[in-house]
Amino acid sequence: MFALLAGVWGLNGVTDPHLLDDENAEPQHGVVTGILINRFTGPDAIIAVVAAGNVSYFGRRTAIDMLGKSDAHIAHEAAHPGGRVGHNKYDPEYSLGLRPDLVVPFWPHKLVIDRWAIEQVARTADQYIGAVVGSPTFRRDYLPNPIEVPYLLENNAVYVRTDSPEMARRPLWRAPRIGGGESGR
Repeated sequence: MFALLAGVWGLNGVTDPHLLDDENAEPQHGVVTGILINRFTGPDAIIAVVAAGNVSYFGRRTAIDMLGKSDAHIAHEAAHPGGRVGHNKYDPEYSLGLRPDLVVPFWPHKLVIDRWAIEQVARTADQYIGAVVGSPTFRRDYLPNPIEVPYLLENNAVYVRTDSPEMARRPLWRAPRIGGGESGR
């Protein structure tokens, strides 16, 4: 077993076992976002997600995987150079053309509205984020309508399509109560 772990560490250039801890897509933010989507959207709502795991699972809504792991059109696209495997196939105009009610780009709102941040991320292995939040369709149809819940705005912004039926539910969204249990501690 040790030989297997040593091999994985060596192949990945990992010298500290803590570096193997996967923080991809900030899983806790995906759980909270998914629960809020489940709580505050109608059962027919469709979401487009960059990180399909926790948001889709806990949201219990039809999800469009913008990175193509479950979308044949995106999966058959050529990979964008410079991106990480599994994050290098995307076509935001195609995905948003499917008219999801919500988009979850897995980026804080303050970065989504920052053109400089978008330009910078477009030069990294996370270029897919810049492609999504910089796309003309996202900027026109979704960006004007963030869900105004501070937790989401700060961690994992969610946006509603301007002509979606979900716009009527947008004012109902509330901040999550995290922890505390029944006693409120």
